[in-house]
Amino acid sequence: MNFLKNICIFRVSMLGIAITAALPAFAAPQVFDTPGVHTYSVPAGTGSLQVIIKGAAGGAGGWDDAKGGDGVGGTVVTATIAVRGGETVNLLVGEGGEGALGTPKASYGVGAAGGGDGTRQDAGSVTSPLPGSGGRGGNMGTLNISPGGAGGGGASQLVVAGAAITAGGGGGGGSNSRIRGTSGTWNVPGSPAVNNLVLNAQDAQCATAAVGGNGEDGGNVDGAGGSGGGGSYAGHGGAGGVHGVDRSVDTNGAPGVSGDSCFLDAGSYKITEASTSLGNPSVAANVKGVANPSGENGSISITAVPAPPNNAPSAVPVLSGDATVGQVLTGSYSYSDSESDPEDVSPTGTQYVWVRSDTPGLTASSQGTSLKSGVTSGVPSTYTLVAADISQYLSYCVTPAAQSGVSLGTEVCSDALGPITDATPLPSKPTSVPSLGEWSLIGLSSIVAMIGLMRTRRRQG
Repeated sequence: MNFLKNICIFRVSMLGIAITAALPAFAAPQVFDTPGVHTYSVPAGTGSLQVIIKGAAGGAGGWDDAKGGDGVGGTVVTATIAVRGGETVNLLVGEGGEGALGTPKASYGVGAAGGGDGTRQDAGSVTSPLPGSGGRGGNMGTLNISPGGAGGGGASQLVVAGAAITAGGGGGGGSNSRIRGTSGTWNVPGSPAVNNLVLNAQDAQCATAAVGGNGEDGGNVDGAGGSGGGGSYAGHGGAGGVHGVDRSVDTNGAPGVSGDSCFLDAGSYKITEASTSLGNPSVAANVKGVANPSGENGSISITAVPAPPNNAPSAVPVLSGDATVGQVLTGSYSYSDSESDPEDVSPTGTQYVWVRSDTPGLTASSQGTSLKSGVTSGVPSTYTLVAADISQYLSYCVTPAAQSGVSLGTEVCSDALGPITDATPLPSKPTSVPSLGEWSLIGLSSIVAMIGLMRTRRRQG
């Protein structure tokens, strides 16, 4: 028993090695984490991509008399998308929103830049605006000194052949204004931004990136600017927050709203197993005057998955008609493909052959004489029986072709029709009896009467 068990294990192991050897070799996941626009070429033999698309986080809010709010992480969308080898995938990696400004940067009350808007002051930040950028933070009010709002994070996006996945950016954390709390001290911290992880399925606008809303400027008040919203897609960018007002009757600058996320199928490019999670927040500094952290940048991780073995299409041909010379036969067929690859009915697609043979067991057109051949174009074919077909068998053979996958199937022949017979002879007509005319009948009657009269006189004599 152990010997047989070991043989089975060996055979299974060898089968696994053979299958592995037959599949194309794929590299480790490829990660794009530099904000900006990129492209990815799908390796030959790929059937799908496993992707992790992370929107950028919003920046942290600023300090006036208390800590600002944390910027929220962008949405992380994990999904599988069906693709074809050789495709080009367009990528957008979002940039994190800038934290509310402090003295190490620039003017304390200036609103922070939105992630990807091209104006961030961090070293290495993008210098040209990106689609789906986060909204900027609003400026402080003009009556006194308060922090500006934080910037929203930019969206990240994957688009291929019209199919799309967009991961929304996070909103910027609210900046603190000088507000008296219930304890009588100026210590009400700014509100953190919140990401509700909205994922809209099959939204027709998903492939169009859109910027987040800007935070509201303080205007002629004493208070912090509102923070920027997260980038997203058309019609779903996160809204910017309203500005704050200092003193005892007021509010902090509001945080920005995170952008929505979405996915969209296109033809055979189907997206499955889509789910969301939350990226890392940007935690506000707990010291006044310190530059608050910007949000983490977005990223896109792509793992190519080999396509499973594809099966060839098949056909079932049928021949119908009367096996008599002069009659018209019709050849038709049904097409099928286990992967639902559509039939190729082009000039190079599914082929047919009418075949004559002296035996009925034909399995391939090469075993007989080809009488007529061509492309089916997806419609039945006809053949008229002739004298040369007498005593022979006729078959209709089809070689199916698919538009994709394993394109050419195996030739299949219909059941043979025959043996072919000559035309059925017309039935013979009965020999007609000649008819006598009216005067002929009168003459004949007179002769008969005379013969009868003569016989009577002889008897009397």
